Amino acid sequence: DLSLTGASNKLLDGRSLEPRGNTLWNGTARFGASNGAVWTNTASGVVDVQADEDLEWWSGALQPVFNNAGVFRKSRGDAASSTIVGALFNNTGSTQLNAGNLNLVGGGTSSGSFNAAAGTVLSFSGGNHTLTNSATLTGSGIKRFAGGSSTIEFNTLITGVTEITGGTTSFNANTSLDNLNQSGGTLTGTGSITATN
Repeated sequence: DLSLTGASNKLLDGRSLEPRGNTLWNGTARFGASNGAVWTNTASGVVDVQADEDLEWWSGALQPVFNNAGVFRKSRGDAASSTIVGALFNNTGSTQLNAGNLNLVGGGTSSGSFNAAAGTVLSFSGGNHTLTNSATLTGSGIKRFAGGSSTIEFNTLITGVTEITGGTTSFNANTSLDNLNQSGGTLTGTGSITATN
């Protein structure tokens, strides 16, 4: 198991990190990644974020990558703050937002599940995101498309509230949504959208 705790900053520089068990991530330090570093959470792994910690792109021309094949869970967090991920976030496993907010600003390609509990906000706010035909967006929390480019290729129901506030969101499949609110950005795509509210 791996613990990322304390007040000292952590840096993954051009290396690969691949823990096979549980990763506890809390404390007050910053976690930076540079020069194409890759953090892989394997299928048997659980990353439990217990604070409003960020995974930042600190330096280098190559963007760092976070690959989640297991469970990425945010179990604690302040409603006024966020965990911000500047790395490419590729989710083939399960991303569970149980508390606070998760802001994905680095883009990524995901075929796994995202679940946002009531009172949370899951944001796709930068980079180029692709949610493939096997991805899901569930839970009572807010799913917010706020910047960059997001392409949705699945046709399963998006539960909770979907907000489009910035960037370009493309629905390339016939998709149903519980609730849709658009206050900015561009809504486009080749599919149709059916919103209950």
